[in-house]
Amino acid sequence: MTFTSTTGSRTEISSSSLTVTALCGAFCRDPWGVLGGGDCCPSNSKDGNQHAGTGWTHSFNAALLNDLHGGYFRYRVTGQPLNFGKALGQERGIPNANRRDPTSSGLPNFDVSGYTGMGDSLWTPEFAVENIYQLADTVTWLRGRHSLKLGVDFRRQQRNFFQVTAPRGWYSFNGQYTQDLTTASGGNGLADLLLGPPNFFEQDALVGEYPTRYWDLAEFIQDDFHATPNLTLNLGLRYEVTSPANGRVGNFDLHRGVVVNSVGPNAVPHAGVEFDKSDWAPRLGLAYSPFGNKHTVVRSAFGVFYSAEANIFDDLGLNPPFLSVDSQSFPSSIIPPASQFVSAGFPAAVVFPDPANPSGTVRTNGPTRLMPRIFEWNFNVQQEVRENWGIQVAYVGTHAYRLGNHEASDLTQPLLPVQPPDFVDDAIDVVGQIGADALDLVIMRKHLLDIVAALQEVAHGEA
Repeated sequence: MTFTSTTGSRTEISSSSLTVTALCGAFCRDPWGVLGGGDCCPSNSKDGNQHAGTGWTHSFNAALLNDLHGGYFRYRVTGQPLNFGKALGQERGIPNANRRDPTSSGLPNFDVSGYTGMGDSLWTPEFAVENIYQLADTVTWLRGRHSLKLGVDFRRQQRNFFQVTAPRGWYSFNGQYTQDLTTASGGNGLADLLLGPPNFFEQDALVGEYPTRYWDLAEFIQDDFHATPNLTLNLGLRYEVTSPANGRVGNFDLHRGVVVNSVGPNAVPHAGVEFDKSDWAPRLGLAYSPFGNKHTVVRSAFGVFYSAEANIFDDLGLNPPFLSVDSQSFPSSIIPPASQFVSAGFPAAVVFPDPANPSGTVRTNGPTRLMPRIFEWNFNVQQEVRENWGIQVAYVGTHAYRLGNHEASDLTQPLLPVQPPDFVDDAIDVVGQIGADALDLVIMRKHLLDIVAALQEVAHGEA
């Protein structure tokens, strides 16, 4: 809400829920502070990252090489609301909007239908610090027609995170209380704001930053075998183990209907989530010149890959009893009680849900952390049609399994598979799958064919 006036004037808006006064001299200063507005995410941010890496390569002899390297990456985000440190909600007569801690400081967010909102952004403050450590070693051994590689890759990740939707409060005014009661038409969000009752409000509280810890370990062996002058085979096998999250996380047990936590009373490591020990990843590839003259080349490859979820550990830290959400919607058919008005503020007591009897939104990884499994394959033929010119026909396919959303807010409904491009928000499905196929025809000059062939050999052969 913006107030403008000429020098020396006074503007005042009053309602049953709040009073706003602006005194203007040579300039106009709004006593509400920086009004901000918008759902996400105007803030005063301080972001930074650091990384370091080191490596050691040693050649034992002409046929044996070792490559050892390590790395460290640190990522930090501090996103503070524009009015961070100011109890503006409390000062403007909204009880318990600011709860005497910095994370709830600022001005509540007012979302007024048809108008630019005001107040500090939702989803602030945000504090995140992530550390990633990596150590990997690869041995290369040349023996006859074989080029062998074997190695190990270990990564440990640490993440401390804090973010909730509306720590200082959020009000929505959609005009339902000023619409025509007989036709349910008309209505004005700003008029509802002046009357005082919102159609919706929410306030969240989170018990401090929550840490998550996890690691993954991969071992592989690969052989580039020159079977004949016209045939090269790429044979590889990789095995991966990815830990479930540990730290301060909870997991909703789908069978017992309770939240199992990794800290506190009755703590269970990894919140009871088991390891997935079935993540084998074979890799097969070939390059073949069927007529021995190099004018025709056939290439094909198949591989299995695993990909960790992007955001699961953030969400598991929001399970009971660590997150409190006071969210209420009000129908227009009921006369608003006094407790609904902005002037009533928010409840004095913050109630955290019981993990033994959870309510509201819960998050679950299921009983086992199943990693998404991706199958990829391709087949292409390159043919030289004249000097420096060639043609390529290629087919690429991919299919991904065990895709699902770990957030489950209505477990009474049937499980829904993930469908591209829009992922389901309110279901869990560990058997969701997607797939894609493509066929292309390319005509290009010879040096481009050589580059494509080199890239394909790298992509097909690396385990």
